[in-house]
Amino acid sequence: MKASALYFAVLMAFTVPAPILGLAAASAEAKRGRVVILASTDMMKNACLTKEGAEHQGNVSFFYNLIDAFALDDRLLGIKAGAVAKGGKAPAISETTRALLGELKDDVYVRYYASAVAPPFVPPLATVRSETLARLKEMADLSGGRLKYEVIAPEEKAREHGLGKLKGYYEALEKGETPAEPEQRQSPDDIRSGRAKAKRSGAEIAAERRKKAEALAEKGKRSADEEFRRLLLDEFTEGYLADLESLGIYAVPVEERQSGLTSQFYTAFEVRCRDRMPEVIPVHHQIETLEYVLMRSILKVTRAAKPTVAFFDGRHPPAPPAPSPGDPGPDSGYSGILSALGEYFDVEKLTLRKNDSIGDLRERIRKEKPDGISVLIIAEPQDLEPRQVHEISRAVSEGIPTIFLVSRYSADLSPGAYPQRFPITLLRPGLDDLFLAWGIMLGKDLLASGQCSSTMVPQKLGGFAFQKPSTMPILLKAGFEEIRRDHPLAIRIPSLVFPAAAGLAIDRKKAKEAGLEVTELVNSGKKSYTVQAAPSGQESKLPAVLDLRDLHDPSARKDGFIDPQPLAVLIEGAFPFNYRDRDVPAWKE
Repeated sequence: MKASALYFAVLMAFTVPAPILGLAAASAEAKRGRVVILASTDMMKNACLTKEGAEHQGNVSFFYNLIDAFALDDRLLGIKAGAVAKGGKAPAISETTRALLGELKDDVYVRYYASAVAPPFVPPLATVRSETLARLKEMADLSGGRLKYEVIAPEEKAREHGLGKLKGYYEALEKGETPAEPEQRQSPDDIRSGRAKAKRSGAEIAAERRKKAEALAEKGKRSADEEFRRLLLDEFTEGYLADLESLGIYAVPVEERQSGLTSQFYTAFEVRCRDRMPEVIPVHHQIETLEYVLMRSILKVTRAAKPTVAFFDGRHPPAPPAPSPGDPGPDSGYSGILSALGEYFDVEKLTLRKNDSIGDLRERIRKEKPDGISVLIIAEPQDLEPRQVHEISRAVSEGIPTIFLVSRYSADLSPGAYPQRFPITLLRPGLDDLFLAWGIMLGKDLLASGQCSSTMVPQKLGGFAFQKPSTMPILLKAGFEEIRRDHPLAIRIPSLVFPAAAGLAIDRKKAKEAGLEVTELVNSGKKSYTVQAAPSGQESKLPAVLDLRDLHDPSARKDGFIDPQPLAVLIEGAFPFNYRDRDVPAWKE
């Protein structure tokens, strides 16, 4: 997968085909399913994902991890991030991977881009390279020959490529032909800024290189022809590396802390199958997570059809009259992540209204997608009607993997909202009874933390206006200690941000009685605390973020911290259908 400046990497799940949701008696046989509840509606909105910082990119990677595990094959969650043995040796290959490799029907081609020599001041990188080669050979053997791999040292390959192009260039000249010049490239920054250079002819490119060579020859010991040849070789060599960058494969900078010396090192994967879009793993540096990320990529490229992701945005229903089935209605704050998902999934926006229910969608895609909906996303539910909750409960009980982005609050922290002091909106999801049946309770108050991320705040100095990053506790940040990194869903996630979060509580006894298992994936950490933003009876007079120091000033809270509260949980099991043997609620007209 290509990396982008805004949207990132991740994806998929498996669901057992279930009967179409109908309008008759509400009785459904529970099937094993999976649900992830994220206690923030804002964490995947455009305003959050466009901010700088590893935690914001981490949100995207985490979300993709969820969808990958749900939409590709539910067995992916059986591949754990095993501990590395003494000497950096990789953990044993799991039975899950052995089974998946043995089921491959198509040839899969893996390219491992790895520098031949690792930076001497980072010994573990050399170990990662040797252990990765051993792991690739073992996986190829287990696949019965279906998995084929090659190792490419980009620096050496680039020079080999450059020398070949250089030879062809001078052979063309000897024949009296006009040689092909290296491709003229524009940097992404130039393209985005509108400073892209005008396209030059081959003669102009050669003339400019000749002029530069003559200037270098005057200052050095080489002739102009030698300098010309050297410059041309550099251009062809750099062109090969630029082609890798277009795939999302970059040299990783590594710095030696004591001396400050910086070196670059390639360690990436490209996975291909047939003529499908390749999957790229841009950075591989952890042997303990290799098995999972590689199998995830293999499953992505071998899947013949795009999985279907159904998306419901609870705060942006379509304007009347009711839309035709499948009409997405107006754009929401989640348009960025939906656009990114569309590269690998068929994203279907739902209104959860009559004629556009989950069952209606499954009926529409039945012929092309016999497996139905791969993942259901319920984003920012607000004042859900009984029939909508019925639809969600039935879908979950029938095995459709579901992700909830839910909270009791949403905060607008965009620069444009600064005149309103970053307003807070009260949310009423309407999911309390459903969650309680699973042993989960959504907190009533806002969660904040002294460990937090930042947002851009407009400032004025003299006659100049500018924006300055400001850390705010309402942007609760989960780091190394708060993320369960040994779980496949949290693999390679450095940090996360949960804006305007409401903590979760787990009643494990109730969950067990319902036949469910709850796993905490992320918690709020030791510096978190609650803020009562909406006192009882004053819900209509919510303060803004800048009105409450506990929400915008990290130094405001010195004590009064609470025990870490869950922010992301995975629930697995045969989910009970809340409306079993009850009449189906009518659609609200």
